[in-house]
Amino acid sequence: MKPSRKTILGLCAAFALATGAISVSHLYPDLVQSLVHVEEDTVRFWEMWGALTTAVGFPFAILVFLYEHRKTHREKLEQEKKERENEEEETYIRLNARYSKVMEILINNPAINVHDQKLEDVLKKQQYEFYATLIALFEESYNVIYPEDSQGYAKMWNTWEDFIKEWLLKRNFVISLPLLLDGEDPDFVRYMKTAAAELVRDIPRYIKDLEEDYALLEKREEQEHNSSLEEMKEDNKARGKQYESAKALIAQILPVLVRNEKPEFIREIENISGLSLMKYLQSLDPQASIA
Repeated sequence: MKPSRKTILGLCAAFALATGAISVSHLYPDLVQSLVHVEEDTVRFWEMWGALTTAVGFPFAILVFLYEHRKTHREKLEQEKKERENEEEETYIRLNARYSKVMEILINNPAINVHDQKLEDVLKKQQYEFYATLIALFEESYNVIYPEDSQGYAKMWNTWEDFIKEWLLKRNFVISLPLLLDGEDPDFVRYMKTAAAELVRDIPRYIKDLEEDYALLEKREEQEHNSSLEEMKEDNKARGKQYESAKALIAQILPVLVRNEKPEFIREIENISGLSLMKYLQSLDPQASIA
């Protein structure tokens, strides 16, 4: 087989390079030796560079990994926080909508929207049914919001606490409370009893604030002779009487509410309200081992 022209040219070129290399090595031995040293230095340089890269690059890679991990973890926490806030907002809107809907019952039935005087039997029954609906909503709000360890829920519960204490100022609601709480969630029941005790404790402060406001209104009336100030004074008077009546009524109802509770809880309610419940209960049932 005859070799091709390209093959012959390739062999000639290889032979020429080999011959040239041999000639250079004989004619310029120092040059060849320097090239060898350059190659050794190059190898040594890359070895050092590889060691340096390993020494620096590996910790850097770890730092990058930790940074990305923390970034991912932070993003996950932020996402969870956002989801939790959305859930809290949805809960707040849903429960407030429920409360507004319950209040519509009073708007549509003004005859039972009378809470500080006795009603006829039919209206009394309808009002009790309304109170039962209201208590159910309070209990739902308590179970959803109150136990949660969340700043958003804590702020939200302050609103519902105000709702509850506002209703505890109403005579018919308080009178119905023992029956309304019968059979309800024990934790919620205890909360309601504690809220009632706190109201007894706080009402004197409310009345004092009203008296201070009343004194300021009298001074303003002397200076301004404004007819609207008289209405505000009358409103303060009515509010003060409501507070006093509510305190007296809750003080009567509390012994009934706590009668079957453990002595430790009764003492706790005593400390909050300032009432001597234990002695009163012992006077009702001297044989009871309540000490």
